[in-house]
Amino acid sequence: MLSIDIKKELRDFTQEISLSVSEGETLVLIGENGAGKSTLLNMISGLLIPDSGTISLNQRVLFSADEGINIPADERNIGHLFQSYALFPHYSVYDNIAFGLRCRKTKKAEIEERVNVQIEAMHLSDLRDINVGSLSGGQRQRVALARALVLDPDLLLLDEPLAAVDVLMQTEMRRELRHRMKETNIPSIIVTHTFADALELSDRIAIIQEGRIVQEGSPEEIFNDPATDFVAKFTGMENLFRGKSMQRADGEAEIRVGSLVIHTVTPLEGDVYVAIRGEELIFSKEALDSTARNVFSGIVSEIKWNGVLSRISVNLGDIQLSGLITRQSLTRLKIERGDPIHVSFKASAVHIFPYTS
Repeated sequence: MLSIDIKKELRDFTQEISLSVSEGETLVLIGENGAGKSTLLNMISGLLIPDSGTISLNQRVLFSADEGINIPADERNIGHLFQSYALFPHYSVYDNIAFGLRCRKTKKAEIEERVNVQIEAMHLSDLRDINVGSLSGGQRQRVALARALVLDPDLLLLDEPLAAVDVLMQTEMRRELRHRMKETNIPSIIVTHTFADALELSDRIAIIQEGRIVQEGSPEEIFNDPATDFVAKFTGMENLFRGKSMQRADGEAEIRVGSLVIHTVTPLEGDVYVAIRGEELIFSKEALDSTARNVFSGIVSEIKWNGVLSRISVNLGDIQLSGLITRQSLTRLKIERGDPIHVSFKASAVHIFPYTS
């Protein structure tokens, strides 16, 4: 198990992180560029030194500011897969994977055995003697992961592991990476800025903003119940507005967003952020006979085909809502740009966050 409680002054903010990763668990750390994700990995692996705090792995203290402990990076037994993969382009696949074992002066027969296990597990047998410089992004990713795993690490750190993989291959590589992580049962931290990676690769997600964890939980918890407007944006909520909340006597709240009044349940009053997922919107060209608390009429301003789903944007006076609809529903309803349309959503579909300037 990995336990972290550290602090470091950076140029733009103070990084202050407290978290843990259990045996066999994959934690995905997601945030904007410059939020401190790679910096955290570098402190865990020993490439950077925290200003204060502790880092322990399997009850072994790797860093303690109070006790003056700072185990060198090469003695921490942590596999660190860098965003660039840091492979030797003029080395073969076999020699790249074997490099760390040779540095440890492992016996030749053991190197052969352990490298061959990883080559087979990563489906690299046909590329064994090929120089890494001639491989695709997905193939290099597998070599880099094999090089990390062949050392039998106690912890695996992966910094944007899919960044160099072709877009068409990313879905397949996510599945393959997830399978290998579960197979090894090694605690892992994956850094990404893509929520699709987080959903598919993680057991748990931690969202980092300016050096601090702002929400932590399962993929379902993060997606269904974002804690802040920042998290809501990361999970793909496009309909995010500033509004003013007023409580009613019946316990319901009215949120005024521009000229609209949105009904929901929240204890918050005053300035707030309002967020609604596009998939929660229901569209109809006829007046809706619905139990939904929020029903509005507007004009279709844009229809954008996104493959299986289409995105409809509707002008509601001074507010625009965007929602998703299947291609079949779009055809059946005969919705076109400029059409009058009714939009509805339930009170429970409305997420409310405190307003922060």
